[in-house]
Amino acid sequence: MRRTIFWVLTIALSWAAAEAEEPPGFPFDPLSSEVFDLLAESAVDSCAICAREKREEAFALLDECLLPGDVLRGTERCPFLVATGNENELCLACFTREDPRLTFRYHTAANHYVGIARGDFTADSLAGRLLLLPPDTLLVADIRIIPFPYGSGETFLYQPSGSHLQIQCELFRVDGP
Repeated sequence: MRRTIFWVLTIALSWAAAEAEEPPGFPFDPLSSEVFDLLAESAVDSCAICAREKREEAFALLDECLLPGDVLRGTERCPFLVATGNENELCLACFTREDPRLTFRYHTAANHYVGIARGDFTADSLAGRLLLLPPDTLLVADIRIIPFPYGSGETFLYQPSGSHLQIQCELFRVDGP
């Protein structure tokens, strides 16, 4: 049922974006509030079992919406930006929540997590361009969600100690710098 609602909302957002002559942006918006509320609540819940259950519910929603192979596009209205302090990570400029923190980690041959397939690495030439950019540089870019067998879910890693949700991806197109 949630998957159907997600796709209906995604299609509606896509049509609205197409009418505005801009490609659709981050398709996860319809559920982001619920997922991030659950993760934020789990970080402060004094009941360990309750906190775990909230995380598991959030992870199940994320697993429904962030599938390997899905493409996410940073747009003029909601570009990616080079994350501060973390090599190979991007943030979304329009995502202003700090708890939990959301990043997208792309992987290269020289800098990748164990379990990330070689075919899912970002090209060295593209990654090298991003390494030269200062933090908070805005990017209109496309990423592809990739599987991560050692994550908290199928495509992501959640670090409760830092309240950090890291979605694994391949960066495959950047407009601009």
